[in-house]
Amino acid sequence: MPVHDQFHLVNGGLNAQALAMRGPIFQVEIHLPTPLAQHYQNTGTPLPQPTVGLAMVDTGASETCVDGNVIASMAVPPLNQIQIHTPAGLTSQYLYPARLVFPGTPLPSIDFSSVVGSQLSAQGIVALIERDVLQHFLLVYR
Repeated sequence: MPVHDQFHLVNGGLNAQALAMRGPIFQVEIHLPTPLAQHYQNTGTPLPQPTVGLAMVDTGASETCVDGNVIASMAVPPLNQIQIHTPAGLTSQYLYPARLVFPGTPLPSIDFSSVVGSQLSAQGIVALIERDVLQHFLLVYR
């Protein structure tokens, strides 16, 4: 089981408050899922550039979310629409295929048949990493 250990540094030193202030975040790249990228390559369709940003670990939800604007910029059509529970109540969200890559970590990339398109940019993140990803890794929160 892959393990990634990350320290939160402030001004070159370990800062115990940084994790509490910012949350459990790390860099992520959002790509087309591998089967769709292969289809694009086979048909000569240019591949959209991946989006690089921060992902936050959220153990309270079951399905990984990606910012809907990120997916839209890659011209990925929605697969379906579902009802999900949020702190603001029940809402309708689109599902999209996507591939997440975790640069600079030993964590393997993951192809998703569907991620939830959500509004995340206001939080300064492009993805929420949920239990569907965490089941494949060892998470130590310290």
